[in-house]
Amino acid sequence: MNDFILSVLVENLRNNIKVFDSNNGKVQEYGPSYEDLGDYLPILIYYKKFDIIEEELYKVIDSLEKNKYIYRNEGKGLIKYFTRCYSQTDLLWGLILYSRDSDKYKRNLEVLALKCYERFIKKSFSFIVASHLPFTNIVMPDKLMAKYNIFSSDDHGMFIEIYSKIFEITGDSVFLDIAEDIANRLFFSPMFNKNDFLPFYNSENSILKLLMSNINGFKKRESEFQLVKQNSNAMFGLYSLAKFDDKYKEKFNHIVNDWIKRFFNEEDAVFIQTIKLKHVKNRAILWFFI
Repeated sequence: MNDFILSVLVENLRNNIKVFDSNNGKVQEYGPSYEDLGDYLPILIYYKKFDIIEEELYKVIDSLEKNKYIYRNEGKGLIKYFTRCYSQTDLLWGLILYSRDSDKYKRNLEVLALKCYERFIKKSFSFIVASHLPFTNIVMPDKLMAKYNIFSSDDHGMFIEIYSKIFEITGDSVFLDIAEDIANRLFFSPMFNKNDFLPFYNSENSILKLLMSNINGFKKRESEFQLVKQNSNAMFGLYSLAKFDDKYKEKFNHIVNDWIKRFFNEEDAVFIQTIKLKHVKNRAILWFFI
């Protein structure tokens, strides 16, 4: 990375610029980029921009404390009153990275991690919750937050590794228990065993299933699986748990070996990326996209 790109990053952070046109520099959206903290903090650490790091983390923690430890990418229209699970992940990764060498925000990391578990994972996987009072910026009490019990491999998969890493940093076994709970519910479940894959979305709620079948964003992903990110992020978590329990090591090895047999194209030396499963007259048909 050259000095110009680094200067653009610093300028955007300090001026609260979220999106700009790279052709003419015109700002398209102002706002914080906390949901990407885990993406840009490593750059600042590498270039030893400690003053910017402290400025950014101060703003992150201040925002979390004022908003009951939930971060939402505001968006527009009705969606701004909802909070997505995915918006918390890279924020957590940023705090994990910083906390490896400093205790300053470790307690904030623990509180955010526990809140995420309670809101998006504990009783049922919910990839989005109605978190704010309509037409306000007021965060509702947890008991009043409406949860949409839809599992999303994009949202929930990487949390296994997140909680495993927090356990390594804090030594608190609560976080190891949480990581194992998520791994067990994902990789030792009928949902996974059916196809040896985590789907994009899944719900056991009949009403939500009906909604998903009629909403394009869900419908186009019906019975579809993706190797990279949706499944690989969860697998990183399974791998991180292998050092604590052979059960997860054995499961990890089984899945990897199965994927190599099923989805590795030796002739081209590439993995098949996307698999779409559709049932036609009780026969399963696979479409492969490389």
